[in-house]
Amino acid sequence: MVSDPIAYILWDHQQQLGICRKIESLIDDLFHPGYRRTGSAVLDYLTRDMVDHFADEHDLFDMLIGHFADDDGFRSIFALLREEHAKDERLIAPVVRDLTALVEGNELATPLNFLMNALALIETHRRHIAWENATVVPFATTYLTKEDIERLAHRMTARREGRAPVPNVAQPALD
Repeated sequence: MVSDPIAYILWDHQQQLGICRKIESLIDDLFHPGYRRTGSAVLDYLTRDMVDHFADEHDLFDMLIGHFADDDGFRSIFALLREEHAKDERLIAPVVRDLTALVEGNELATPLNFLMNALALIETHRRHIAWENATVVPFATTYLTKEDIERLAHRMTARREGRAPVPNVAQPALD
C-alpha cells in the first residue's frame, strides 16, 4: 500500500534519475558485457513504472487543479507539465524500440537516432523532474486535503496491485 503518495512520487523521481544515469551508461558503452541486463532494467522501468508514474501525477494534477479551478495561471502550470509528459512519452517510444532491439541482440539501423533520442529524453526528463519537485510537491503538501491524499494513495496502490510490494518510502533528499 502506498502510505504517503507525495513521498512515493519523490522517491519515484529519484528512481527516474537513476534510470537516466543507466541510459547514459548504455550510451557510453553499448557493447559492455552488462548492457543487456542494464537495458532490460531500463526497458522494464520505461514500459511499466513510468506509465504508472505519469498516471499518478495526472491524478495529482487533477486534484490540485480542483483546488484552483478558477486560477488560469495555476491551470497553465499543469497544462505545461502535461505537455512535458507528452514530450517524454514521444521520446520514450523510440528509445524503447531501439533498446528492445539492442537487448535482443539486434543491430540498430540508425544508432545515431537512438543516441539523439536517449539524450533528449534524459535532458527533458531531468528538467521535468526538477520543475515538478520545485512546484508540484510544494503545492501538494500545502493544498491537498487528508481525503485527497487518501484517494491518491488508494489509486496509486490499485495501479500497482498484483506486483511486488510497494516500498515504504520516507521523504528522500532531492538532488
